[in-house]
Amino acid sequence: MGKKILFLFIIILSFALIIISKAKYVKTSDITIAKIDIDIIIPEVKIMNIQNVMYKENENFNFDVIINLKVIENNLKENKINNIKFLVDNIEMNDLDFKIAESKSGIIEYEVRLKRLNKNQKIKISIPEGIIIDNANNKNKETILEHEIN
Repeated sequence: MGKKILFLFIIILSFALIIISKAKYVKTSDITIAKIDIDIIIPEVKIMNIQNVMYKENENFNFDVIINLKVIENNLKENKINNIKFLVDNIEMNDLDFKIAESKSGIIEYEVRLKRLNKNQKIKISIPEGIIIDNANNKNKETILEHEIN
């Protein structure tokens, strides 16, 4: 009987050593081969709103035109939004007021005011490609819009 207990004790001890030895030799390794940031979202410049403003005291029917622009890009590298061309009856407009209306995460809203325009004039807004460039060198697409003051 003593030999059977000794044999049983050796078998139980062997199983215990096998379980303990497996737990000791668990090895983990983290190898970073490359970190790649892929930005496939193209920057956008949108014309959100165009509003004609005429003042009550204005007798010559001159208007101010307010244009709301929205730039959508999270990883902005270059912002040359001031290079947008505003043509009024094919003459480049320099009498304008350009300001940031609101800036949130990834979105910048601008308000552009074209001053002292007459009724029935045509405005051509040209947003060339490459005004907005992101960190992955994606560029906005060219946008052209025409608007007539009524």
